[in-house]
Amino acid sequence: MKFSQPIQWSSIAARLFCAVVCFFPSLLLAHPGHYHPDETDEFDFFKANFLHSHGAIDYVLGAVALTCLVLSCVSVKRGVRIAAFVAALGSIALLPVL
Repeated sequence: MKFSQPIQWSSIAARLFCAVVCFFPSLLLAHPGHYHPDETDEFDFFKANFLHSHGAIDYVLGAVALTCLVLSCVSVKRGVRIAAFVAALGSIALLPVL
């Protein structure tokens, strides 16, 4: 009887990647607002420029949706297909909002 099992890094990496892809669209739900120079909060400039949900992030969200759709068609595992399809639908649903 073995007490230690070898760690399957590929399975862990696939699950982690799938979780990141699934939760990526939820990061875009928090709109950081716009920067006003007369405000005292020093993080407004950072939030307005780097976390603003208009611009290149729209293209990234579209690429995530397309990649998830391809992954849902190509993958052999049923769980990966379902998770990728749900992530693609979430990404597509957020595109008109942005």
